[in-house]
Amino acid sequence: MWERAEQFHVQRGGRFLTRPGVLFLCVPSQTARAIVHGYLRVHWHEPAEDMATLALIAWDEANGGTEEEVWQAMELLAGRAIR
Repeated sequence: MWERAEQFHVQRGGRFLTRPGVLFLCVPSQTARAIVHGYLRVHWHEPAEDMATLALIAWDEANGGTEEEVWQAMELLAGRAIR
């Protein structure tokens, strides 16, 4: 998912920002800063070394984010249904 998110990074005209363990879903803005609609936090190597656990899914309704939008973005990046 992180590799795909990097392909669609906000600096490349996409909708994602990545940080260690956190992926932000953004929308373009007229300013230099992207508007965060939601994010997810991942715990790497849990429960096993070759796995990851989705620890938190969040969205910012005040900025126009929705739960559905975050799930759709996550499934798009994963390449499969998650829920």
